[in-house]
Amino acid sequence: MARTKEEVLATARNWKKENPVRHAEIAREYRARNKYKTRAQNQLNYALRLGTMRRGPCEKCGTLERVHAHHHDYRKPYDVRWLCYLCHKAEHPVTEDDKKRKFSDVRPSKLFGADHPSAVLTEDQVRQIKAMLGLGLSQQKIADCFGVSQKHISRIARHKVWSHVT
Repeated sequence: MARTKEEVLATARNWKKENPVRHAEIAREYRARNKYKTRAQNQLNYALRLGTMRRGPCEKCGTLERVHAHHHDYRKPYDVRWLCYLCHKAEHPVTEDDKKRKFSDVRPSKLFGADHPSAVLTEDQVRQIKAMLGLGLSQQKIADCFGVSQKHISRIARHKVWSHVT
């Protein structure tokens, strides 16, 4: 079933409210990976707020709707082209070669459980979760206790993840 844009945004806002620590961690990791990009965007946004720079119309189609700054070089934060959302998206086409390059280091993992690089729980925590589920506690309360999503607890309950832990 297709969800509307508003539903998707509401879900994202709710997740962000329910998981502030994880959201901050994800943001921190992104900024660390994209140091120059983040710095350039922050400097440009500051200049826009101060009024020392002004957002222009899209250089390709001329619209004033949803205009973004497109950096060619993040070391030059004020050297930007103003492009609307669609024209900006066209500047970054995703080809099959791009996908292969981007995901070349992603391979099916033989690691599972606490050894998996994206694991947020330990085996002891999973045992506690399974015990709490056995006592009839709600998945949402358990999720709140361990700082994970209710969906993750549901997947543990249905033995979709951590099935090796008894």
